[in-house]
Amino acid sequence: LRQIMDIYPKPGEIWRHYRTGNDYEILSIGQLQVKDKGLDLQECVVYRSKVDGKVWVRTLADFIEKVSVDEETRFIKVG
Repeated sequence: LRQIMDIYPKPGEIWRHYRTGNDYEILSIGQLQVKDKGLDLQECVVYRSKVDGKVWVRTLADFIEKVSVDEETRFIKVG
């Protein structure tokens, strides 16, 4: 259970993108509302770049997705 909680972002935490190395602050966890039934009501992560201040939204599934053969996730918690 602890491993699952460690990959679930929480507001105020800092997460690093695997490819760019940029850090992002988690602002909130939200719920997506769209007409597409495949995406409707999915949990989303709202996060802000520590580099340029841009705010981004990504589905939670994409945020914690494994992106490499060595099981590296798209973002890792750094603070």
